[in-house]
Amino acid sequence: DRRGVMFEQAKQQIRAIEEKEKREKQEVEQQNKVAELMALRAQHDQEDIKELALTIAVVQNDQTQAMQHADKWLEVTRSHINAADKLIQSLREKSKENQKLIESQSQLVKALEAANLDLLDRISNIRYLQISFLPSQLQCVLENAEEFYWRIENVRTARTSSTDIYSEPFLSKMFNYTFRLKAKMNGEEIGLGFELTSGSRDDDAVWPFALKFSIAILDHSLNPLVNKTMAASLESPSIIAAAFNKPLKNQSNRARGWPRLITWSAVMGEGKSDCAVVRDGCVVTLKLERDESTTR
Repeated sequence: DRRGVMFEQAKQQIRAIEEKEKREKQEVEQQNKVAELMALRAQHDQEDIKELALTIAVVQNDQTQAMQHADKWLEVTRSHINAADKLIQSLREKSKENQKLIESQSQLVKALEAANLDLLDRISNIRYLQISFLPSQLQCVLENAEEFYWRIENVRTARTSSTDIYSEPFLSKMFNYTFRLKAKMNGEEIGLGFELTSGSRDDDAVWPFALKFSIAILDHSLNPLVNKTMAASLESPSIIAAAFNKPLKNQSNRARGWPRLITWSAVMGEGKSDCAVVRDGCVVTLKLERDESTTR
C-alpha cells in the first residue's frame, strides 16, 4: 500500500535529478524532509493514493509496466533517502538502462500532468494531501508540539445555520488534555475556538492549562489561510478559571478562541486559487505547544 506514496517520492526525485546541476546539497536534504512529511500525512490516506496509482496506470495504458518502474524507483529511494549525496552520485553513474527508466518516469509524469480535469482537481499539488482526502479528524505528534486536524463537512449548509458546530473530542497524547474544537457561525464571519472537556487522562495533565495554542483554516493545498495564536498563561484569572482550569466530570469549560476569525467570502474563495472549501468541506487545525514565557 505504500508503493503509491513512494512512487510520488520517486517523481520528485526525478525532478530533482533533472535540475541536479542547479541545486545544492541543502535543497536536496530539504526535499527529503518534505517527502518524509508527505509520507507521514499520507499514512491515513492509503486508499486514495492507491486509486491515484491505478489512474496513472490507466493513463499510461500499461499498468503492469508502470508498477514495475515504480517498484524499482521505490527501492532506490528507500535505500538512499537518508543519504542525499550518495543518491545523487549513484544516479550520475547509472547505466543506460537507468537512463531509460528516467525517461520513462519523465513520460509518466507528463502523462499525469495531462490527465483529465477531475484528476487534476484532486491533486492540484501532489506534495500535499488534498482536503477532500483527509479523514474527519487527524492528529500528529511533533517534537515539541502536537497538531490536530478537523474536517468540517457540509460547509455551505452550515453557513445558513446559526447552530454552533463541534468536533468529536480529541485526546492529546503529549499533554494529556481532552478537548474539542468549535466553529461558530456569525452571519458573514466564522469564529473558531477550542474548549477543554473532562477526559480519561485529566489526572495526568497539568492544571490550569498553560499551553500556547494556534488555530488555522487551511486552503486547498493545506497552507494556512488564516492563523491565530494565543497563550493561555497570559489570560486574566477570571478567564483562566472559566476556560483553563480542570473541567468538572462529564462537563466542558467555556470555549476560548476567536469569535470572528475570518469572513465567509475569504473561506469560499470566490473563484480564487486559495479557496479553503473543497467538495463542500474545509479543514481547521489546532496546534498545542509549550509556552516558553511561563515556568508553570
